[in-house]
Amino acid sequence: TMFVSSSVNNIISVTSALDNYLDMANAPDYLVATMNKTYENDVETILNSTNTIENYSIERMLFLAPENFIFEDENIKALDGTNIFQSDEELALNYFLSDGSILKDVEPGKFYMTEGKAEVLGLEIGDKITIELEGIKNEFTFAGGIKDAVFGSNQMSMQRYIINKDDFNKYIESSEMDRIYGGKIIY
Repeated sequence: TMFVSSSVNNIISVTSALDNYLDMANAPDYLVATMNKTYENDVETILNSTNTIENYSIERMLFLAPENFIFEDENIKALDGTNIFQSDEELALNYFLSDGSILKDVEPGKFYMTEGKAEVLGLEIGDKITIELEGIKNEFTFAGGIKDAVFGSNQMSMQRYIINKDDFNKYIESSEMDRIYGGKIIY
């Protein structure tokens, strides 16, 4: 009976682990990503007028191409796909650090990246990257990987980079830059 009891407990733990992780991460049931400022207000108007939606959260971001990333190690190249570059301000999800704690804020000049994608690139803590966008060029130091419940799977072709809000604001001060590269993820 002890063997059967232990096996049942193990099955329950394994089958409920993903649900528990998604709950701890505050992962959404649905998400919408906007890339064009024209439709942003329409989406928020619809969400606010729909009585079946209890609440939602928004994370501002910039969509960057691999060409916007310059790694100190010339052997490292940004991954193809969508690169989401966002501020640590008003994080809608809980992003977990390697020690299990939740990322609350990012020091100026540092960045965190989806853990599995950082491993694929071969990034190590302390590696440097320069982000260049329309003449604005800043260097960042890799501070560590994050566990990302939404884009963390290696099957996703989206990489999330999180930086300090003041560093982020340097890129979106220009309304033209925000209009062209800006967007939101609405959870």
